[in-house]
Amino acid sequence: MSNLPPQRHRFDVAALQLKQYPYGEGDQILLLLTREHGLLRAIAKGTRKPRSKLAGLLAPLRCNQLTLVCGRNLHRVEQASSLQSFSSLQNDYDALMAGLVMGEVTAAFCQEEDPQPALFDAFCLGLLQLQSGFAPRALLLWFLLYLLENQGFYQDWRYCAGCERQLQAKDRVFLLGSAGVLLCQPCKPGAEGARYLYPEQLLALQQLQQAPEPLPLDLDERRCNGLLWFLQQHLEQLSGKSLKSFAFLYPLPEAGSASPVATPVKQGVNTP
Repeated sequence: MSNLPPQRHRFDVAALQLKQYPYGEGDQILLLLTREHGLLRAIAKGTRKPRSKLAGLLAPLRCNQLTLVCGRNLHRVEQASSLQSFSSLQNDYDALMAGLVMGEVTAAFCQEEDPQPALFDAFCLGLLQLQSGFAPRALLLWFLLYLLENQGFYQDWRYCAGCERQLQAKDRVFLLGSAGVLLCQPCKPGAEGARYLYPEQLLALQQLQQAPEPLPLDLDERRCNGLLWFLQQHLEQLSGKSLKSFAFLYPLPEAGSASPVATPVKQGVNTP
């Protein structure tokens, strides 16, 4: 339920800027994640003009203290001051892309004017970790699993979704991306699009789900990308939206590959 003040009243928020769009000749529309009010949309007048005092402050993945005037559809930015710029992300491509994926997925799942204090704190923690040099793909995996559970899409990565048997290290396990589930070998036949899950990938999913903060993972980039590709499919299925920023995380696909994370494997290793 919205707890915003009446229209035309001022209010202050700490806001993470997720996206921005040009509007009119010199304005911008900002998509903001706030702790007390969830997603908000606000218009920043004149910030695309050369002499704007706010232009340098309003950028994606910055956390600002904003004074807004409450409006019916769009709030208006009156003042801004920086709380955390996360400026070092601009010099690290992988960290920047991970942050932008976090922003796009958050925007796809959260509702406007619905308070999201835990998710706001997790997003800030993730950006701080990226800024400190934490592995971007491992951080992103943790955040995506956290967001799914936070938004009510809990998945227990210890059990087969078909027979509900607890999975063991020796089991051959598969991921069904569109449904976001794990399947053991006996349950896999007929599950089109299921991908083999390496034991260390399954362990990573189980560890990250239990972790209150990001954990370093013993996964190479290719296998991290495989999990991200699976989670992308699952998130797109749940949200009904194409999450375009994921594409910047993956290497260019090989000729004939079905996905940007498909790589040749030895016969018998990645097949049932």
